[in-house]
Amino acid sequence: MRDASVVKARLREAYCSPQWNPFPWDCVTSRAPASGSVRNSLTVLANRSNHAAWLEGMTEKADAMLQAGAYVHWYEKHGLSAGDIKQALEGCHGITDAYERIAA
Repeated sequence: MRDASVVKARLREAYCSPQWNPFPWDCVTSRAPASGSVRNSLTVLANRSNHAAWLEGMTEKADAMLQAGAYVHWYEKHGLSAGDIKQALEGCHGITDAYERIAA
């Protein structure tokens, strides 16, 4: 791409960020291919509060599966205990709680 400013302008339009976010996004360009022979590629990393609902849904489903004991034996077979899974889910709940506090 000769001029990334068009892409940057469109990203700014598409990713309307809240005023509280001082660094809503960044754009870095490079002439070298990102992977193998790929000549043009675009990767977008976005920190948006609407991801919290998705993460909360996933966490609730994982909580329910853990409560039922679903697949726990497979994880334990590879050295991951139910306590480890519970701790990871608590971390996910903390993330979604933080998003909810910020969005409020």
